[in-house]
Amino acid sequence: MSSLHGKPDPKRAALALAFTRSLNILLKYVRLYGFEHIRSTSQFNIAWDELQETLHLSAGQGLLLGVAGSQLLLEGMPLEGAAAEKSFAQLLSAAGIASLQFTPDATAADFASLVRGFIFSGSKAKSLGEQLQAALQDCKTIEINRVKFVPEGSPGAANSSISASLASAAFGDHVGQLHAVLNDPGKLLQAIAAANSGAGSGVGTGAGAQPASEVPKQAEVIPFPSELMQLEPVEDRSGAVPLASADFALAVQMLTRFGATSRQPEAAAHSGHFHHELSQMPQNLQSSMHEVLSQIAAMHEKRPDTPLLLQLAEQLAIRYALERFERGDVKVNAVHEMLQRMSKEMDSLRTILNAHEKKMERMGMMVESHADILDQQFWAKIPESGKRSVLISSDAWCIPSRNVAGFVTELMEKGDIETASKVLLSYAECVHSKDPEGRRATALGLTQLAELYGKSGSLLEIALAQIGERLGKEEDATLQKLMSAAFVRLSQEAAGQKKFAGLRQAVRELNILEAHLPQMAEELRPRIGIYERLPEFIEEAITSPRIPADLMEVLRSAPYLTIEKLAARFAQSSRRAECDRAAEIAVALGTSARKILTQKLHGAQPGEAVSAIGLLSRLDLPAMEAILLERIKSWGRPHQSAAIAQLALAGSPARSSLLLRLLPRVDALVKPEVVDELGMIGDHDACSELTNLAFGREDSAISFLQLKSIEALGRLHETGVAEELKDLISAKQLWKYAWPRELRITAAQALRMIDPNSEEFLAGNGVSETDLNWAALETLTDCPWVRQRRYPRTAPTTKVNATVTTSRSQAHVDVQSLSLGGGAGTADNRFQAGTHGTMEIQAGLRKVRAQVLVREQPSRELSFEIVGMDINERAKLRGLLAGAPWEAHLIDQIKNTMPGRAS
Repeated sequence: MSSLHGKPDPKRAALALAFTRSLNILLKYVRLYGFEHIRSTSQFNIAWDELQETLHLSAGQGLLLGVAGSQLLLEGMPLEGAAAEKSFAQLLSAAGIASLQFTPDATAADFASLVRGFIFSGSKAKSLGEQLQAALQDCKTIEINRVKFVPEGSPGAANSSISASLASAAFGDHVGQLHAVLNDPGKLLQAIAAANSGAGSGVGTGAGAQPASEVPKQAEVIPFPSELMQLEPVEDRSGAVPLASADFALAVQMLTRFGATSRQPEAAAHSGHFHHELSQMPQNLQSSMHEVLSQIAAMHEKRPDTPLLLQLAEQLAIRYALERFERGDVKVNAVHEMLQRMSKEMDSLRTILNAHEKKMERMGMMVESHADILDQQFWAKIPESGKRSVLISSDAWCIPSRNVAGFVTELMEKGDIETASKVLLSYAECVHSKDPEGRRATALGLTQLAELYGKSGSLLEIALAQIGERLGKEEDATLQKLMSAAFVRLSQEAAGQKKFAGLRQAVRELNILEAHLPQMAEELRPRIGIYERLPEFIEEAITSPRIPADLMEVLRSAPYLTIEKLAARFAQSSRRAECDRAAEIAVALGTSARKILTQKLHGAQPGEAVSAIGLLSRLDLPAMEAILLERIKSWGRPHQSAAIAQLALAGSPARSSLLLRLLPRVDALVKPEVVDELGMIGDHDACSELTNLAFGREDSAISFLQLKSIEALGRLHETGVAEELKDLISAKQLWKYAWPRELRITAAQALRMIDPNSEEFLAGNGVSETDLNWAALETLTDCPWVRQRRYPRTAPTTKVNATVTTSRSQAHVDVQSLSLGGGAGTADNRFQAGTHGTMEIQAGLRKVRAQVLVREQPSRELSFEIVGMDINERAKLRGLLAGAPWEAHLIDQIKNTMPGRAS
């Protein structure tokens, strides 16, 4: 389930996504060619193999493939998909299917039943849910989790018809006066009034009118369920008699006959029968129809694609359900079942009228369940006070999450945050419902409402506490899966919104859960969104004025990964404040951080071990010294150089003695870097060793390290070497100076740092003011950057080319800035950071050769530091910098606060 570091298994997520794609393709093939076609069977095998492999990687937990709108979810975590996967998710969502759950025992026969369930249903959302339930009714290894409005819904309750809101757009030309009446709410109102008063109004007076007892041959009489017919009328406290179940049954039968009659060519001949039926309606039904038609007449323009008779039946159903709910005859958790029954009774009416809906199905367009449409209309009719009372009750889970979301959003837009919070809190508490269906619906709903909870950190924290507590008590495996998905979704919302209090709560719940269900806690921990967002959290901790306590607790929950990411961020820091904050975080992580860093430096490969040096030097410098002094001897130059850079980043005041002990252990090309760093620290204890390096050679050979040591003594303002510097500058042999000019200029620049009153001496020994311009820069005590510039840089006025050659490759560089210590430019090839090579710089007729270390190279940018150079080549470089084709001014020489890894 997880990798070495606890991250979600990317292979399993990729297989789950591949399986959904293969299933989508399989469904298309079977619809086109049939289930037995060679293409279908081949694709079936591919999809089945991918499902088996996904189940195999689940460690016996199975596969929970969920849906949130157009988003596919793998056990609560979003799966990235293309348009085909989104279309597939929308189909499941419209059918009220929240997830498909496959157990590890799933067989090819069960999978084939699932596929056939998709095939036979076509694109109708209602039929999809219905057919899948029928196809899998005997299957125990593949389970459908449907989003329901009520807990008592029977399996047959899903047999509701397709949406009336996507019904026939037009019937064609009106055939006779009856057809016109049945499509105009105003005329139908007149007809009802006329039938009630006995006035003909021109309706039903035609010559061909039939006797009242005769029913049109093609009309269909709808049987109404006996249990609904036996419901008692609801007493109306206002004095008016409300609709009874028998009244609604009578209305649906009558409207169905009217619809069937209106489709007949001789429809006008049946107007007499229509008039008689209207006159026989009970008074309360006439009153209800009159009121509903008046409402439809006022909003008729809003639903032009829905036949009037169907709108009338819908609104009567809503009216009947609303009256019973308001009078307390039915609870909110039984409303949907009642609407489903009434929706089923309207199937024949919709079949007669919904030609447009059928046309859309043939075109492959999805249509919403008619029972769901009635749900939405019923909810819209409930007054706000009624909605509020339901949503803050223990029955809140009965309300579909889309309705909860809509109501809470409206409250927030009105500024009623208190009521919105109460609703969300009440909904979260339903996870403890005694009814298993209540816990199931709440888990699914919390997944859908996570974004709303995320808008308030405290609500998210409470919701996570509620579902975390329930997760530890839940015994039903299916509910555990759904609650785990909800817990993951809420946790990821907290991570994405950087609600650290909520994320801290998720961590605490997992710690509690680990004591009872360690396997579940281990599975959930890498999925809650901490691991993949650790770099963001660390950045938040580094850049915040102070480290949030909740965030610190979250970081402690994953110490190994936190240290790994923190070390990487530490290495990328350019400001001293960032390094200090990173060290502060490492200290706050406690002994675990020290232990992890020590183990890494001691046993990891050099590239990984180097990353532990900087932070460990701030936590336990003696332990770090002991390990580093032993290991650095066997490392290559790139890793040795990186270790020196880490010590510079850490900025430990006591690092001078460590650098002195490292000096004899590192490569010759790394020693100048160590000497440079000794000069920048400001610790005079290093002067003795630097003096030996600068003046202790008995032979006449002059090394690059000697030049660097003299510059370091100048930065340290070591007065004890002033006389030796003067001797070096003034020493003569016969008629010329004894030492090379480049060495004398370096010594003169160091002498002026130590003794500003030495100008007369220098002038008397042939050192001009121009010679002193390109001196090493002074150390700044308050520099905000982790590594200040060692030398002033300048930029060329004309193109300057260079070539960098390593043991493996070569690159041409367009030099953009240069100094005595290094420079930067763009290259036509890439090098790994820390690579050593030889650079040849050419400007006009001048050529300069040097050993360089490549510091950084994002894209084609190249930063290099000179780590080795012949004294004559350095003299050429100084001359190149002092003359054409370079600008006369010196970049950063005055401000000297720019960051830079290269000198």
